[in-house]
Amino acid sequence: MTRPSTHPLRGLAILLTLLCAAVLLTLAFSQGALQHWLSPQAIIDLLRQSGAAAGILPAIAVFGVASILAVPLSVMTPLFIMAFGPVNGLVCAMCGGLLGSAVSYGIGKALGHQAICQLAPDSFMAVSRRLEQRGILAALLLRLIPVAPFAVINMIAGASPIRLRDFLIGSTLGMIPAMAFITVFVDRLMATLLA
Repeated sequence: MTRPSTHPLRGLAILLTLLCAAVLLTLAFSQGALQHWLSPQAIIDLLRQSGAAAGILPAIAVFGVASILAVPLSVMTPLFIMAFGPVNGLVCAMCGGLLGSAVSYGIGKALGHQAICQLAPDSFMAVSRRLEQRGILAALLLRLIPVAPFAVINMIAGASPIRLRDFLIGSTLGMIPAMAFITVFVDRLMATLLA
């Protein structure tokens, strides 16, 4: 006798909790005392201070958490490069992006295939099939030609049959060109502005 599955309900509860947390954080930062933390200079200063005090490991964790909360990598990467310089900034962005990918993948795995499929049936099925059939290549292409936000792709991957290792390899290969371009562009721009 098979036990009825409550997995989709549990997954839906997890997703709703995450959405509520994201909405509350957005409200906290857009209204009131926390709003000043959103300015690029405030973020850069805070990153530099924490980097000087504790090294880049906390910065990698911050980048990872921000990517889980769907803050675009194209916004975060320049801030980290300006705060830590081209080499350490790129290391933070790559490692933080991969950390965020792994955690979001785990969230997708916890939500489960059925819960994700109920929330985004058409896009989920198309992306899930590509990930299952092509593994590393599909993950690489999803990073090079994003069809959905970074965190959403990560959760879909977690709910699909692709292995975490293959997903992270494909993600790494797919993130390198964009992050390298952003790093060179920001570094040259800063050199020009400070000359």
